[in-house]
Amino acid sequence: MSFDELSKSTSFEPHVLTNPVTDDLLPIMGTAENGPMDPGRPHVKQISVNPMRPVFVIMQPKPNDLNTVHSGSSALSRLRTLLLHHPSEVDESTVTSLYSTRIHPALPILPKSLDADTPPNLQAAILATALSLSESTRSISALGWSLVEIDSPVEIGQTLADMAATLLQLGARTANTNRSDYMLLAKTIAQAQISGLHLNPLEWNIPAWEQELRIRLWWSLAIEDAWMSFLNSRPCHIQPNNDSVPIPSLCSVLEASCAFIAASSDSASSFISSCELAQLVRRLQAEVCTVGGVTVRSASERRDQVVEINTLADQLFDHWKDSVLGLRPRPTGVTSFLLQLLGFRCMLKRIYIELDVGLGAMFTPGDESLLPFEDFVMFIGRWGVHELDGYWSHYTSHILSSVTSSLIRLALASPTSPPAQATDHIARLVSSLNFFRTTTRFDIVDSALERASAVAARLRNLGEQERLCQALQGSVETMLVDEGQDHRGHARDQDHEQNQDHDQDHSFSPASQSLEDHGDSQASNPLESQFVWDWNGLDWKAG
Repeated sequence: MSFDELSKSTSFEPHVLTNPVTDDLLPIMGTAENGPMDPGRPHVKQISVNPMRPVFVIMQPKPNDLNTVHSGSSALSRLRTLLLHHPSEVDESTVTSLYSTRIHPALPILPKSLDADTPPNLQAAILATALSLSESTRSISALGWSLVEIDSPVEIGQTLADMAATLLQLGARTANTNRSDYMLLAKTIAQAQISGLHLNPLEWNIPAWEQELRIRLWWSLAIEDAWMSFLNSRPCHIQPNNDSVPIPSLCSVLEASCAFIAASSDSASSFISSCELAQLVRRLQAEVCTVGGVTVRSASERRDQVVEINTLADQLFDHWKDSVLGLRPRPTGVTSFLLQLLGFRCMLKRIYIELDVGLGAMFTPGDESLLPFEDFVMFIGRWGVHELDGYWSHYTSHILSSVTSSLIRLALASPTSPPAQATDHIARLVSSLNFFRTTTRFDIVDSALERASAVAARLRNLGEQERLCQALQGSVETMLVDEGQDHRGHARDQDHEQNQDHDQDHSFSPASQSLEDHGDSQASNPLESQFVWDWNGLDWKAG
């Protein structure tokens, strides 16, 4: 029996009970002696193979409005028309192939095959997503998604293909806003929980491929939920301690990644590490950033939590260090994941500093404060242009913007002049991002560049910090150019890049040394609010 087949019923929709402690949630089935049971009444199926832990599925009559959910045929037709008339002459098969080779290995959320039976809504989502993978079609990616969303249904479908299509819609890089994404994710997670995706399916009486796909889909939703809530300072949609889905195994992810083309195990590993990183993001949100975390824990206790989480993040960093340094190839998905990991380490340092010296307080940043930011900036300087056409999660844009904000905070934190190293990091970062934007139309960098430009304009209006203003525009005159790098901070040749030494100390300073490491705070002189603290990414405007 396939649970997905139950979801395709035109008469009933399956509702999975999470952990019933009584039987009063089960519908009354009726008996033969009372006459034949009404075929339209709710009924129950038990799908667990473990009799000690039954899993009940209530088959509820499907409301009339769910029977009119759009199939996606109109959206698919509009996208095909767009491709047919686009000057690049990129055809549908080429775009679909781009998805299979550049996105699926890093985000294996599709069924085993793409064929004539693939639902139109999923086909449309695949095409719209893949438009961002080529420089020739990147400019129409947002238009593609707008064509898909013209008749998007109010309700989320229950099939695994519906879940995959909605996840791709959530990952649209330019079409949605933070608010609409948050609302769509809430509905998607609610539908996923009704379908039991939050429960471990390995003991369910369903095919093995479906078990593994359900695990990957749930973790894709969990990753979205962790980052979206943390980056936008909003509550998580997934209730703590009320899901039992294990992190997928490398074997299962790699098998799925290779469904359409031979894929690197590093792409599969990046998906698994993204699950592990999401757990750290979720923990940081719960213990340090929520209303409850702030209420029940002192600043010192929250600082200790940040240290513990950073230790775990550093362990993940050590596992991927060769890829960070370019000592091994970075197949699709790896660069996106590493940007998330390195950006998260920068965010941890920023949060630690604010908890230590006080939000907005003036202090003189030491070299130790800038170490994770140096890793972040140098990593971006090592990108190859070919990496920009791989898979990128949509929230990497927000992470880039937030790290840019944190570097600006550190540059403006000193009561005297901005630290030269912080200014240098900003100049390198902005220069690299400008280079990628102008040469490949790489839209992931737009939010960070808008932030840098807005702050530079604000400072110029105030007649302050001219050197920092130049750095915010990527001016090469502000850089301390390293041997072996060009004026953008990029490695001059691949051989040098592959063999450069980067054996820095990536330790995180303990709370007991924080004041010494960060300098003397001056809480009586807070920065202007627009330069102090913000995690709203695309929504943020200076001035």
